Amino acid sequence: SNIRYADIYTSLLRYISDTAEALTLAHGVKITPYNFDTVGDTARLPEGNLFGISDWSLENMDSVYGMEIPLLVGFAVLSDMNLDLLENKLLNDLVSHISKAYSESTIKIFRANQPTEEILGVMTFGKTFKVMPARHDSARTFKMVQATLLCPKNIGY
Repeated sequence: SNIRYADIYTSLLRYISDTAEALTLAHGVKITPYNFDTVGDTARLPEGNLFGISDWSLENMDSVYGMEIPLLVGFAVLSDMNLDLLENKLLNDLVSHISKAYSESTIKIFRANQPTEEILGVMTFGKTFKVMPARHDSARTFKMVQATLLCPKNIGY
């Protein structure tokens, strides 16, 4: 069935929610999912350690090439000693997931606003990615990975 723009957005939010939950379980530190595009001022971010996306866009190509979704995905982490949590644990896990084989790095596309678990397709991380330099505010260190999600389907096909 047809994929809609809202389905992609909903699925990205579900991905960050599921991943934050998995990272919380793996490392015993609460990681909160967050869409960084919702706030411009870092002082207005919720408290705690955050995992999320920002600056995402969508290029709908023809039926042969599907869609490309460039985005930043990463963390805002409360300052920790030598950035151990951020670099050695959280980013290590994220980069490992992004760089996995095609079948292992998929993100399911779900129908937006539907109670059913109908899977419309999958997105997967392209093999080219860039870990961006750290940025800081008074409370946190921010570090994102520039990546691209690929989908063989199109919006509306």
